[in-house]
Amino acid sequence: MKRAFLQLHIAVFLAGFTGVLGRLITLNEAVLVWYRMMIACFVLWISLLFQKRKPAASRKLFIQASTVGFLLAFRENKKYLQEQFPKKLTGLQMEKIQVLYEQLIQDDELMRELEDIIEYSAGHMKAAITSGTEIYEFVEDKISIHPVGIMPVHSKEGYFLLSDGSANATRVYSYYLSFF
Repeated sequence: MKRAFLQLHIAVFLAGFTGVLGRLITLNEAVLVWYRMMIACFVLWISLLFQKRKPAASRKLFIQASTVGFLLAFRENKKYLQEQFPKKLTGLQMEKIQVLYEQLIQDDELMRELEDIIEYSAGHMKAAITSGTEIYEFVEDKISIHPVGIMPVHSKEGYFLLSDGSANATRVYSYYLSFF
């Protein structure tokens, strides 16, 4: 009861404090989303470290998925990030009523190499994601889940019985649901 009460107070504080933060933050929306994403990833990563149960995915898979997500997000939002870097005023066009700028920070060889790697790997990742989506949809279409027997007292944990259709083989799995 005390834990739920504390969680409720934290939620109310965060919900009420967002209005104050909205007035104080003067960042561009793209940069703000990047900061929010990094903070959320960091908090989720820290919570996984302190979680008592072992995560369903291996640490290697978690690192690979995080890296792929970061690289794809970087590729998609690189232009928005570059707009936030300092610029040098180079001139004015009075006919078009336009201010001309020059980027002070240019892409170096490392950035171009990183973009080449991302571009090359994006095709391979897309093929793997498409294949995984097809497998997921196939399994989702073929599987049917029905509650059998008495419903458990604790809805976050229980047993999962998996049968291939024959009466000879039924596999029993223990499961535990968590927020992360």
